[in-house]
Formats: sequence, C-alpha cells, structure tokens
Amino acid sequence: IDLGQSHKDYLEKLLVSYGQSGFLFAQFQVDATRAISSRFETSQNSGSTKQNDHGIIVTAGTGSGKTLSFYLPVLARIASRISDESEPEKYWLQCLAIYPRVELQRDQFRSTLQEARRLSNFLAQNNKRPIRLGLLYGGTPTLYNGSSTEDAQLDLQEKWKKGSRGYVCPHFTCWENGCDKPFIWPFESIRQNKEELICSDANCGNKITSDEIALTRDSIKNRPPDILFTSSEMLNRNLSNNDYRTAFGIRKYPYSPEFLLIDEVHLYSGAYGAQFAYLIRRWRSQLPKLTSISFVGLSATLVDADKFFERLTGLSDGRCLVVSPHQTELEVEGVEYLIALKGDPLSKTALLSTTIQANMLLSRMLDRTN
Repeated sequence: IDLGQSHKDYLEKLLVSYGQSGFLFAQFQVDATRAISSRFETSQNSGSTKQNDHGIIVTAGTGSGKTLSFYLPVLARIASRISDESEPEKYWLQCLAIYPRVELQRDQFRSTLQEARRLSNFLAQNNKRPIRLGLLYGGTPTLYNGSSTEDAQLDLQEKWKKGSRGYVCPHFTCWENGCDKPFIWPFESIRQNKEELICSDANCGNKITSDEIALTRDSIKNRPPDILFTSSEMLNRNLSNNDYRTAFGIRKYPYSPEFLLIDEVHLYSGAYGAQFAYLIRRWRSQLPKLTSISFVGLSATLVDADKFFERLTGLSDGRCLVVSPHQTELEVEGVEYLIALKGDPLSKTALLSTTIQANMLLSRMLDRTN
C-alpha cells in the first residue's frame, strides 16, 4: 500500500512490536488492515467529500480478534496525524467508537489503551504527544478538581467509590504484569487539578496521565480525545448540545474525524436500528463538507452484511466491503447446539415429556464425528 511516510512508519512499528512478542495475525486481520489503510494511499486525490465515504464490515466469530483488526490500522493512522501536526498541543477527535453495552465499552477501552501505548512510546521519541482516549457514558463524572463545587463533588462520589487514597476508577483495572488491581484517582492529584490514574498496588507503578486519558466530561469537551468511546444513547442525548460539538468531531476541516466504529452491528435492527440510522445521518450531516468518513462495523453473525451496513450508515450501493475469515482459516474446536421449546396448552401434551422427546430426536440429528 502506497502510504505516506509517517503513516507507513507507525504501521510498521506497530506490526513489528507484535512480531517481537511472537504474535501471529489471522488473514482476515491482515485483510481488514489493508482495506482500512488503503483509503489513505498517497496516489488518491486529497480533499475528499461525502461521496468518498465508504464502509468496511468485519464479520468473524466471538473472540476471534475483530476489534484488533480495526484498531491496528486506525491507531497507526492517528499516530501519523499527530506526528505530522505542527501544533504539539493540538487535540481533536479522530475516531468515534459506538458500543451497545457499557461493559463492552470498558473492556475495549482497556485493551485499546494498551495498544495505544505501543505507539505513544514511539511518538514520545519524536517529541510528540501520546494518543489520547476518552470514555463518555453515564458513569463519566462531569467535572472535578480542587476548586469544584459541592454538586460536582457529589456527582463524582455517586459515580466513583471513595477509597482511602482517592476515588476508585470503575472503568477498568490495571493490566501491568497481570496486576488486575483497581486504578485510583488520588486526592493529591485532584487538589493539583490533575486528571490521572495510578494503580492501587504501590509496588506496580502503572500510571495513566491526562495526556493519555480524559476522565471527566469537562475534559472531553475542552480537550477532545483522539478516540471517544460512547453509546448511541449518549450521542443522541448530546449531539444537539453545543458544548459537545468538538467532542463529537463537529469542527473545521481538517480537524474532523476520519473513522466511525459501530460494534455489534447486528443489534441495530427493527425500530431501534431505524432510529440509530437516523442518528448516524444527523451526526454525519454536521461534519465539514470536505470530511470523508470510514464507517467500520464489527459483527459476529450477519446475513448480507454489506447491504445491511450500507442501509444502516447511509452509504451508496457498492460502497461497503465485507472482510471475514475464509473457511480454510477456521479451526473447529466444538459445536454447541441450542434448542428452544414453547409449550402449546391446546395440544394437551406434557411439556416435560415433549422436551425429553425433542432432545432425543435432536441427538439423532447431530453430525457424526470421524
């Protein structure tokens, strides 16, 4: 792929860091990285418009590494834009990531923060700021520092548990060397107006600074993270709020987002899916005209994934590419059969006996193993 030099360098550094640990990528992860990165080939015309929006949907089984197939090329692209930016303290949203469940947001936030640190170390060598992440959901405190009002203090106390040394972060736990202890926001850091987390284990030493993470809604609005994790409900609630415009990437080109991630795409069907589709169109319509968005969807199971994703995001026909593992790449480790029975009171049959007979029939229908 004919990428710009800094983009190519950071993608290569990220891949090499995995290779040094003996990690092997699946072919669909390679295909997804190539598909997402190819949009930024230097041979393409710059100044793209909405007509150049395109979609990529990755369909693979649960736990197969779909998330990595997205964040691998996206983090490299974000690092290259930070590296090429002349203003060292320039912050703008580059990727909006929408998750349907809070627990999923937290889990993916933690793993993405670890991946971002791989490239942040290389950025520091070039005297550039690290990649910054933010998490916006119900548990995100509004504002808190040493001079906060009583209402702001109560807001934090309701959302974060108060410990002996500071407030316990509910988002995720420490990952350093299998630590798994909770992070805390120290009282001393709050008095100094610093948004930072330290591991509660004094022997661990893992620390996350405000350059890496936005802990409060005020920080997200005033210094937008490069990647914002949120939900459709939070986007819908705050999209018309002028205070959140820059947080959602609504600002002058070229400081506008390039990616929209939608996880668990198959959940957005029926009336809920229709409402979500209009929400995405509202967000897209407020972005600068020169902005071009890569819509990336992740889903374990989805029939006609490309057509479904095009309708969901408003893309034209043929603008979505499906990336999935080839049948030869899959290793069958086991098969789980599920059966759901609903009793019919008019049939005058016992539900228990019918269930037993149905299971006996199911066992005769199973494929034989060699």
